[in-house]
Amino acid sequence: VESALVVPTAAISKDGDRHVVHVVKGDAVEKRAVRVGGRSGRHAQIVDGLEEGVEILAKPPAKDAK
Repeated sequence: VESALVVPTAAISKDGDRHVVHVVKGDAVEKRAVRVGGRSGRHAQIVDGLEEGVEILAKPPAKDAK
């Protein structure tokens, strides 16, 4: 997929039945639902829900890790 982004699989967590990443917004962090495409080892393709250049946490905060 041409517009897909690749992120570390550790950056993706489950929130109910959806996958989320944690986006840095200034001094805050917010969950953002994403659609995951293919996975390869320690990386996953994000095909929807995240734009290039958006800063995400490399892994979810400890209270959200699953």
